[in-house]
Parts: sequence; structure tokens; C-alpha cells
Amino acid sequence: MIDLALAAFAASVLAVSMLRNGGNCEILIGRSGITPCVLNFNRHLCVYGPTRSGKTSFIRYLARKLARKYIVTILDWHGEYLDIENIVNVEYNLVHIDVSKIPLKLLVEVLGHGLGLNEPSMYLLYRILKNSKVEDIADIVKAVEEYFVTTRTEAEMKAAILRRLEYVLSNMRMGIIEPDMLVSESCCIDLSGLTVIEEKKLASSLILAILYVYYMSNGVVCRDPRHFIIIEEAQNLLDSNSILYHIILELAKYGVRVILVTNTLPDSSILAHCNIIVFKLRPELMKNMVMSDEIRELMINLKDGEAILLTPSTIRRFVPFKDKAPVNKALRRKITSVEESPTESRQVSEKDLGRSGFSVNSDYTLKRSDDSPVNVVKTVSKSNHAVTVQDRSPVQSVDLDRYLKKVDDVEKKLALIRERLDEIERMLAYEDEILRKIVSNIS
Repeated sequence: MIDLALAAFAASVLAVSMLRNGGNCEILIGRSGITPCVLNFNRHLCVYGPTRSGKTSFIRYLARKLARKYIVTILDWHGEYLDIENIVNVEYNLVHIDVSKIPLKLLVEVLGHGLGLNEPSMYLLYRILKNSKVEDIADIVKAVEEYFVTTRTEAEMKAAILRRLEYVLSNMRMGIIEPDMLVSESCCIDLSGLTVIEEKKLASSLILAILYVYYMSNGVVCRDPRHFIIIEEAQNLLDSNSILYHIILELAKYGVRVILVTNTLPDSSILAHCNIIVFKLRPELMKNMVMSDEIRELMINLKDGEAILLTPSTIRRFVPFKDKAPVNKALRRKITSVEESPTESRQVSEKDLGRSGFSVNSDYTLKRSDDSPVNVVKTVSKSNHAVTVQDRSPVQSVDLDRYLKKVDDVEKKLALIRERLDEIERMLAYEDEILRKIVSNIS
């Protein structure tokens, strides 16, 4: 019994040491009893569980850990993954969807999938775009508008295509962020500003398509992971016979791992290429699910906050690590600060204002920490409150941007130190539990 306890202790220390020293893409994702639970990203990952089961907070933890070493792209449907360390927040309409670089057949499949077109309508769209010059999204709408129909059926299909195109593509303007940035810097693409599910489906599908085309054209086949794409609400994208199945499976060739976050299990054709994490399910959800007796028994006995890790070589029950979700984006206020002249303005956060000696009152007015006067003009936009500050008080001029950058650098270093301390504390906790086991067995 002592030998087994010592072996477990050695395995625990070895696992933590491996996490620190790099090597394969293995991430500490939780604890299984008194031992660490480590996930190897040699395959795609499917994270499955009902609403409010803990998927989001677990994925936030996972994204933060991965972003320290790899490129992470998050397709964020509800604004739940904003403000993660080392990941830049990007509004959906800033991404440049260069449709001219997407092969025509792939483009039609993606548009048909995102817009929910049937097969005849997709074929008509293919015929229209085949004989048109398409360089941006606006050209797609123009080509459909100018197409001359010859039958009543074509007229009905054209009207249906045009209605969906104009409705969905109206919010997808030409952006400035090219695929080169998405494959070189971690980004959280915020889709929460889109109000219709078809808009989010199409935006997500087009972003996956341009990443796939980029790697297919420029990428070198790579076995080890280098880029992670997290797809929130994946059940809305992975319909039966979806073109995205093909894209996701092909991306693995280029070192891209896709993390599907879903409340519905995808088709077995893609699950066969995934490791799976299942959060606790309600009994009614397990009635019609096909699973082995071993997994069913584990699922029944899962406690709140626990999950099951399924890989080709293991079935493991564990407690996942989690990060808290940010404050609801809709509740945040934006402040417009005018430094020297009313024509030169920029957006800064309330936190930054606090660093520079301002604070925000509940009525959206500003005050200085030293009570010196501030001229404030309050305005209200469609989506949120904005405060325009015209500061004419006689204060010494400082380089606010440089000062805030230094503060941010210090905060990042402190965050890294805190994370290392957390890992050390977890390792010591594992060791302490094992030593207690050894002592109890000896006595």
C-alpha cells in the first residue's frame, strides 16, 4: 500500500513538472481525487453539458491557460469570454471577410449553411456567383439583385435568397483585421452585437472559412497544436451534413485544434476525432442517450461541479478548474475623454479613468479625486451611456498612455506570479493529501 501511495505521489509531481517544462500540449484541467487531471490536445475537444453546468467558466480557464503559449481564437456568441488575459477583444465587424479568396463552391456552401438555404436555392446561388465578379460581401447582394430570372420558381428562390442576404449581411461591413492577425495573435471575436441567430451562424461560418483557406493556402502541415479555435454554441453550427464538419476535420492537419462548446452532442462522425468532456446531465437528458453502462454509472454518481473526461485511452471523473465570467457587457459604461481639444477624443474605461484621478458618479457625471472642477457634457447613444469630458482644469500635463501602459505591464507580471503560486499551492495540496494517506496506512 505504501508503494502505491509513493507511486501516486511521484506521478503527481511528474505531471506538475511536465506542465511547467512544456513539451507536448498537455494542460492541467482539474483534479481527480488527490491527483491532477491533465488533458492532452492530440485531438479536437468537445465540451458538452446543459445550460448552467459550468462549461463557460471552465472554457475561460482553458482559454487563459492556452493563450500563454498558443494562438487562441474565440467565437463568442454572448460576450462571455471578454477580458481574458493575453486575448484581444475584437468586434465581429472588424474582421475582414475577403470572399474573393474563398473558393466559389466553399463560399456557396458556407452561405447556404449560414442562411439556411435548401439545395435548389444553393444551386441557383452558385449559378449566379459563377458568372459574377465577387470581391466583397456587397458584390454578392448586387449579383443576386441583377440576376435575370426566367421562371416563376427562380423568381421565388431569388426573392428568398435576397431577403436573407440583405437581412443578415447588412451588419457585416468590410473590416480591417486580416486572417494574418487571427493566426498570429489571440483574439476573442465578439458576436454578441448580432441579434439574429442566422447572423451569428453566418459570421462564425465565414470566419472559419477564411481561417481554413488561409491555412490551406499558406500553412504547412503540422502535427503539434499551434492554434486553438473555441466555438461557443457549436450546436447551432454543426447541422447534419454541415460543410463545417469538413473544415474542422481538415484544420487538424495544420496544427489547429477546435474546441466545441455545446449543449447537444455532435454527430459521431466528428466525435470520433474529439476528446470529450461531459458535465453533469439532468436525468431526463440521459434517457435517450446511447452510452455504456460504465459511463452511465459515472454520470448518475456525478456531483455538482464535476465532469467526465473521455479519451480513447481513459474514462476519468474529475473536478474542472474554472474562471469567473465577466460582468455583463450590456452593463458597462464607456467614457469619451477629451484631453486637450474637443476634436481629439478616444475611448477609455472607467478603470483607466480611476488611475488618472477621475471617478464616475451614478448619474454618469465625473469628478476628480482632488475635487478640482471638471466640465462634463452628458450624451446618450443607442446602446449605452457615454460621457464626454472636456477637462479645462489647470493641472500638470502627463503622458497618460505611457503611464497606463506601465501599470498594465505590472498587472500582467503580478497575474503571472499569482498563477504560479496557485499551481504551487495545488501541487502542495496534492502532496499533503498523499502524505496523509501514507501516514494513515502505516498507522
